[in-house]
Formats: sequence, structure tokens, C-alpha cells
Amino acid sequence: MNKMEIMIIADYSETTVFDVQTMCELSACDQETLLLCMQYELIKPIARSENGDWLFDTQALTRLQSVLRLQRDFDLTLPGLALVLDLIAERDALLERNALLERHLFG
Repeated sequence: MNKMEIMIIADYSETTVFDVQTMCELSACDQETLLLCMQYELIKPIARSENGDWLFDTQALTRLQSVLRLQRDFDLTLPGLALVLDLIAERDALLERNALLERHLFG
């Protein structure tokens, strides 16, 4: 008998919004961890719902998953993670600027 694998692919558009519970479920973290990530500005909500729940976009979900992976893989504290993510963002901006300058100089 053949073994069958099932893959579930979720397609979240740019307008998809997640509440705290869904963020925790999709990231496999508890609510306390999510709130600590907000406290250290590792992730930022985009709005609040009518009943006062925080709402997040796909960018926040991706960032939370990265934060949790970095924390797990490198055993970093949340302030340390904030610094690492800031440095990564700065590096990415410098790489983009470098590419722009190279296109301008070398056509």
C-alpha cells in the first residue's frame, strides 16, 4: 500500500488579519510570549478590534515566527532578539542601497 502525504498550504493575503489567539495557534506560542514580544516591540499590532483585541497582519505573523525560531535556535533573550532583528533590517537596507548604487554606477 502506498503511503500518502498530505500537505496543507495556507495562502494569507496582505489583507489577512489575525487576532491574538490565532497568532498564538499559527506560531505555536502562548499568549504571554506574544505579549512580551509586543512589549519589546518585536511585533506590532496593526489595530484593535471592536471588542478590544489586538489585531495583526501577515508581516507580524512572519516576524513572530522568525523571533520564535531565533529564540529557539540561539537561546537569545527578547532584548537580544530585538537587537538582532534591528541589525538584520539595517543590513538588508544597506544591501538594497548598495545594489541601487551599483545599478547607478555600472548601469
